[in-house]
Amino acid sequence: MRRDPQAATALPRVSVVVTTYNRAGLLKETLSSILSQTFTNFELIIVDNMSTDGTGAYVVSIDDGRIRYFKNPNNGVIAVNRNFGISRARGVYIAFCDDDDLWEPDKLKAQTAFMEANPEVILSFGYARDFYDSDGGRLDGTLKFSKAECDSKNSFESLLSGNAVATLTVMVRKAGLEDAGIFDEDPALMTVEDYDLWLRMARGGAIACIPRLLGRYRLHSLSASGNEASQKKRLLAIVEKFKDNGWLDAILAKKFEAHVCWMIGNAALGARDSGYRQWYRKAFGLDISAKTLLGAFFCLLPFFMANAAYRLLKWFKSRRLA
Repeated sequence: MRRDPQAATALPRVSVVVTTYNRAGLLKETLSSILSQTFTNFELIIVDNMSTDGTGAYVVSIDDGRIRYFKNPNNGVIAVNRNFGISRARGVYIAFCDDDDLWEPDKLKAQTAFMEANPEVILSFGYARDFYDSDGGRLDGTLKFSKAECDSKNSFESLLSGNAVATLTVMVRKAGLEDAGIFDEDPALMTVEDYDLWLRMARGGAIACIPRLLGRYRLHSLSASGNEASQKKRLLAIVEKFKDNGWLDAILAKKFEAHVCWMIGNAALGARDSGYRQWYRKAFGLDISAKTLLGAFFCLLPFFMANAAYRLLKWFKSRRLA
């Protein structure tokens, strides 16, 4: 079933792409936060991975001509349906939101104004706050990425030091996206395909953080990110892709790979996985820096001491950067 009033509507300024699968209950909150935006000149493209929970009936019951609803199977690769939505986008700008996240009421207004005032910027993003439901009440958590981390991401080189771009806050110029390419549908990049795309866009144009809260990221057991250590290992596929395509010089390639190995070591140590030492050692062998030296030091400590020190430093960093 499809609902596509394309022929009957004027071209929107912004195209919003939402992918969904069997989350009708959560989707209602997400769509409400989008359709109630103070900026109204947008189309809402919903791409449904063949849901069986009444999602389609719910969406087509909404009386709002800005909605364009499609069903498309993606075999578990979300990038497929994000690209499906992009291929049907008619706006100058494209924004993304997952079916369990929420937007602040002025998100599109603030971001569109920023993009209009800064024509050199092809990708903008902002702050997102974690939240989760407990005992029927909504509890807000810390920022998904600290303000200091977000504010520092203003170039390709800075983005190589870690992804601090929350997809639900992203707005891109469609022209810039066409130059950089769409989301990579390789299953090896699942859960990190967004970071891969932000890096490719940053190679060809300016990126910028808008220093304000734009959305809220839901934490729950069904979140797609899954195990942190496993997700960090997927970043190695991005490293190899960029090296194979010659998008990194020799020095940047080593620094990028070292940083990824260091992050894997952190995730493994935090998860009490004794394999953290091999990743710290590899990172140190690729690039000697303050971070990799710290990892090498952790390798010298007994596991319980290394784990305790890591958790203490992580807590201190969260308090300092929040």
